[in-house]
Amino acid sequence: MNKNFCVSQDLTLDQWTLQGDNKTQGRIFASFLLLFELIGLPWNILVVVTVVKEKLYNQPAVILLLNLIVADFFILLVPTPLFMTTGFVGEFILGSSDMERCKFCKLSFLIIIPVFNSMFTVAFMSLDRFFYIYKPFKYERNKTKYTSVVVVVFSVVCSIIIGVVSLVLRASDVYFHPTLMVCIGSNLRFWLPLGKIFLDAIDTAAASNH
Repeated sequence: MNKNFCVSQDLTLDQWTLQGDNKTQGRIFASFLLLFELIGLPWNILVVVTVVKEKLYNQPAVILLLNLIVADFFILLVPTPLFMTTGFVGEFILGSSDMERCKFCKLSFLIIIPVFNSMFTVAFMSLDRFFYIYKPFKYERNKTKYTSVVVVVFSVVCSIIIGVVSLVLRASDVYFHPTLMVCIGSNLRFWLPLGKIFLDAIDTAAASNH
C-alpha cells in the first residue's frame, strides 16, 4: 500500500484522494455520518434543554451526563463533519498543499480527546448505576456533586494526556489512510497490537479488491 508519510519537506505527497471502490465506500460511509449528525445533534440539544428546564444540573448523575453531552458535541461538530466531507468530496480537505495537509493530518489525531472522554464517561456512568443498584444506601451517602466533578475532571485530564501523547508518538510518521478516510500513524501497529491486526486486515481487503 502506498503511504503518505509526512517526514520530509522534500517528499512529494499525492495520495490524499479516495480511489476506485474507496470513493464509493466513502460516500456510503459519509451518508451514515450525515444520518448520525442529523439524529445526534437534536437529541443532545433536547437533553440539555430538559436538564436546564427541570434544573437537574446539580444532581451528581446528571453532571456525568452533561460531560458526555459536551464530548458528543465536540465529536458531532469537529471530526464528524471532517470525515463526512472527506467521504462526499473524495479527498482530504484540510490544507491546500501537501505540507499543509501533513500538519493538519498530525493535528487531526487530537480528535481522540473527546472520543476517549466519551468512553471514560460512559464507563463511569455504568459504574455509577452498578453501585446505585448493588449498594443503594451506601451510594446515597457517598455520592455527591463533588465526587461527580472529580470524576469528570479525571476523565477530561486522562483524555487530554492520551491525545497529546498519541500526537507526540505519531508526529514524525503519519499518513492518510484512503480506506478509513482518516489520518493515522504507522506506529499504531507497534503500540496497539489490536490496531495492527485491524489495519492489516483493512489493507489486505483493499489490496484484494484491486
